[in-house]
Formats: sequence, C-alpha cells, structure tokens
Amino acid sequence: MRSGLPEVRQQASTRSPANRRRMKNARDVAAMTDEARRLREFDLAEIDAPDQRSHFALKYAGRLEAVLAAVSRSGPPGGTVLEAGCAQANAGLLLAEAGYKVTAVDLLPDALGYALAKHESGAFCPVCANIAALPFASACFDVIYLGEVIEHCARPADVLRGLAHHLKGDGILVITTMNGEWFGSPDPTHSQAASRELSRPEFGRGGEDHLFAFTAVELRRTVEEAGLHLVRMERHATVLHSDKLMALKRFLPPRAIRAVSRLVCRLPYFGRVTALTLLAVATR
Repeated sequence: MRSGLPEVRQQASTRSPANRRRMKNARDVAAMTDEARRLREFDLAEIDAPDQRSHFALKYAGRLEAVLAAVSRSGPPGGTVLEAGCAQANAGLLLAEAGYKVTAVDLLPDALGYALAKHESGAFCPVCANIAALPFASACFDVIYLGEVIEHCARPADVLRGLAHHLKGDGILVITTMNGEWFGSPDPTHSQAASRELSRPEFGRGGEDHLFAFTAVELRRTVEEAGLHLVRMERHATVLHSDKLMALKRFLPPRAIRAVSRLVCRLPYFGRVTALTLLAVATR
C-alpha cells in the first residue's frame, strides 16, 4: 500500500465516483530538473514519507486535512478552485480527485511540470503566472487557496486584494502560513519586519526566504486591510509532532497524533505558542 495520506485521499475520492484514483507517489515520478528534484524531496519527507509519524509528515498531513475540510465545508461540490503559488500542488491534485475543477498557478514551469507528472485523475489545469498579475477573469473561482505563500510577499494585503478580485461573490479565500507566535519561530513577525527594510527579495522558494511570520492578530489585520471579511481562524500542528517524541508516538497511529495536536491547538495560551501553522478563511 502506498504511503502518504491514505485517509485524506480516500475521503476526497469518495466525493466523486468518477475520481477514485490517487495521484502518483513521489517515488514513481521521474524528476528531470533541479526544481522537480527539490519538490520531490519535499514530497518524500512529507506526503509520501516512509514514516507518517515523522514531524514533517504529521505537520503536512494536518495542514492538508485542514485545507480540504475548509474547502469541503464552505465551497460548493465540484466548484472551481485556484491554488495560487502551488509548487507541487498536492492540495490541488487532491481536490481535483474529489471532483473540483482545479487551476494550479506557479511562477516556475518546472514546478508545474512536476505537479502534472503526479496527476492521475480529475480536472487539473497548470498555468504559469505571477499570482500578483493573474491572467483570469474577475469573479471566476469559488475557492482560492494560498498555501505557505503570504509570508513571501512584501505587500501581502495587496496580494490578497488582487486574489479576491477573482473570487465569486460567495467564494472563499483559504490562507495557510507559519504561526509567528510559535515559541521557536526563526522569523520576525509582520509588524516587526514592517519597521525595518526587508533583507530578502519576495517570492523566494524556501523557508529560508520567509520575509516574516504572522501572528493571528497580524493575519486578521492583513485580511481586513485587503477589504476581506475573516470568517474563521484556526491553529494547526504543535510540538507534539516533534521527532524527539518518536518513542511515544510509536504507540499512536498518525491520525490519533494529529487529533491530539488539534486539541492542544485549541488551548487558550499553550495552543497559541506551540501551534506551527495558522489557517484563515475569508470572504469578500
């Protein structure tokens, strides 16, 4: 049986009987370029990790589950979805399998080529473009997902405002980003970074290219500055995912570990400083 996110993928596939196949495991994809090899390494450490109890696998699985749940809860079945700044486009590929019509956008054609190589079923269309200047009509998407991108944008409110232009009137924008209140965060918060000149160019590819991290308050403020209404803010992934606790994690299945982590994230103070990821859902 393939490793990865079987429970998430199976749940998604039941949404549409015509889309029951799963995207290819990263081990089965030939990575022909440097960018494809880079993304394949991420997949092998996360969605297709041999041990789904590892820190990166748990964190990634929890984020994907939360994104799929947010789309399923608020987006119409079979609706149009844009994954903006998609990289390997795992969320988009899973949503395509679930019956959504997915457009995946990235600046790098090699990233889109890798994502397309993993695609097996569902409506999935890769487009090479800058998320700050999308080549789409206004009000054409039911859902826009911006995953781990906003921390790379020098003017995040402008980016969100531009994306919102392409949302239908009742559409939703789903944003995930690193929690700036996490006690181990290596990055300045958005407010701290705004007080001094940014040291890195925007739209960098990796974690080393983060311009800042967002606290929940800062993310809410940025969403509202973009003229959007924040519907929901969630925290996901905690230090319980740490590989230092691997001996304890061996006694629980990955799904149970993520469930305990979700409970911890809801604690008033402890969750705020131990959660690794913020998820926001916004509307126009």
